[in-house]
Amino acid sequence: MGNCHGKASREHYVSESFFSHPAVRIQGLHWCKGAPVIVGMASATAKILCESHNSALSPLDVEASNFMEAVREHIRLSEVRSKARFTPLHIRRYNIKARLLERWLLKVLLNLSFEGSLKIGVSGVEAGKPMQDLVEVAFGLRGFPGKSGMCVFRAIPDAVPL
Repeated sequence: MGNCHGKASREHYVSESFFSHPAVRIQGLHWCKGAPVIVGMASATAKILCESHNSALSPLDVEASNFMEAVREHIRLSEVRSKARFTPLHIRRYNIKARLLERWLLKVLLNLSFEGSLKIGVSGVEAGKPMQDLVEVAFGLRGFPGKSGMCVFRAIPDAVPL
């Protein structure tokens, strides 16, 4: 973005709160292409962003955490409900800010691709360097162009199939 403030900070490739274990197995990044490496979540980071920009993306990490919390709760409830078949069910609703989650997914893609061997984005010029337009989308300065971005579907009860 060019308007950095503060020193380079440690950015998690994928938000720490997204995982339920203190360590992850990673393979495919430039430093672990050949074989999987088990890495503690505190170490699954790179100095990609300055403190200011890292902080500006915090709301995306919070929403990813909210999303994973909802997924984990959904799985837990499904397991409980599968054992109590004749108990009336209470509907649980989870509100996730899809636009923030969509930007978080892009942020993760950019983090994992940064300094890699592939061009990032359709208009990518230099391998491992994201295009300015994608960075602006991740920071919420512009929207995803056309029909790109995250796509979400949901079943509508009693819907008539086409």
